[in-house]
Amino acid sequence: MTNISRKNLFARTVALLLLLAAPAVSCAQGQPSNLTFLDGRESFTVPFEMVDNRIFVGVWLEGKGPFKFVLDTGGNAALSVETAKKIGAKLGNEIRGSGAGESVVTAWETSVAETRIGGLALKGQGYNVFDFSDMRHVFGAQTFDGVIGLPIFSQTVVRVDYARKLLTFTKPSSFRYGGAGASVPLELNGFIPVVRGEVDGVGARFGLDTGDRSALTLKSPFVAEYKLREKYAPEVEAVTGFGIGGPVRAQVTRVGALKFGGGEVREPVTRLSLQKSGAFAAGDVAGNIGGAILKQFTLTFDYGRRLLYLEKSSSYGRRDTYDRAGLWLSRSADGRFFEVFDVVANGPAAEAGLKAGDRVVAFDGKSVETLQLIAAREELKDAARKSVRLTVQDGERTRDVVVTLRDLV
Repeated sequence: MTNISRKNLFARTVALLLLLAAPAVSCAQGQPSNLTFLDGRESFTVPFEMVDNRIFVGVWLEGKGPFKFVLDTGGNAALSVETAKKIGAKLGNEIRGSGAGESVVTAWETSVAETRIGGLALKGQGYNVFDFSDMRHVFGAQTFDGVIGLPIFSQTVVRVDYARKLLTFTKPSSFRYGGAGASVPLELNGFIPVVRGEVDGVGARFGLDTGDRSALTLKSPFVAEYKLREKYAPEVEAVTGFGIGGPVRAQVTRVGALKFGGGEVREPVTRLSLQKSGAFAAGDVAGNIGGAILKQFTLTFDYGRRLLYLEKSSSYGRRDTYDRAGLWLSRSADGRFFEVFDVVANGPAAEAGLKAGDRVVAFDGKSVETLQLIAAREELKDAARKSVRLTVQDGERTRDVVVTLRDLV
């Protein structure tokens, strides 16, 4: 593969958390399979952990692990620099490309002799190795070791049961769907599965991204083409995510309805991308449907037959929520405090006097050193909460700030 083709593969990856590419061996792309079901199995099920609307699954590399990986329909295969060191992976060619943010990012190619997930084994799997240090802005102190996507989805049928937090992998030759869900045609756009649907009556193609924490994101070209900023007049502009390549800025609103696969999601929180480069500035699809919506279903991905089976779960139709404080918190590099990375103009945090760069050392009187960043974000979205008391350091000054929470969208 030439350097140019590697760069193009890199740029086409459209994960919202990370844009991750590596030379993958994929039977869905007409290449030999590098995946084996162990012990003669035809199918097996493993549990997963939900972290910030993302699927975290245990992965073994070169017999070591388990490592925490995001199972990501929007990505290919990637390792953190630290994980690569732990397994003794040698770094090969350097690749530069765009990521979720607007900055250019660097990765290195490597190969892992054996990757295992439950009863699956991938042989000689290519990975890209990234510096994941910026993921403290997303996951805080929680461990995040890598991403696996296309090599699994292209060679197995994958059932994602969000309600029971179970993944089922089945040999495509053995798979027969026996449920009552809708059968939805799939396209593949680079690495990401795409379905047709509509947003407030406008027909469009949407990527289904299990690696995206958000509900619905509409990309800059689609937003501009249909004059959606004028239509929805969003009042909130904010950092709405953070990934390889930096922060993701968007205006936040609610559209009336998103329809796809025979279902309808009413008034989902929707990001209107403000990105000028990177994934959210691409015109490949109208936007992405992320974990906040996907978790309302049980999904079965059958890439070989280009089908998605979509079953409504008990949480179908549940209204999603957005940050009610008007700020983006990150974990400091040393882990001692939360950093205020961004503040929404005229939002509750701004009204309380918070500004970017402030250091939060206590949350309702409890030290943030032992508080998970994602748990804190969930508290700030909780509709039952009226306020939160933050102990903030600004230079040499320490003060208590009460943020009165309210719905912003």
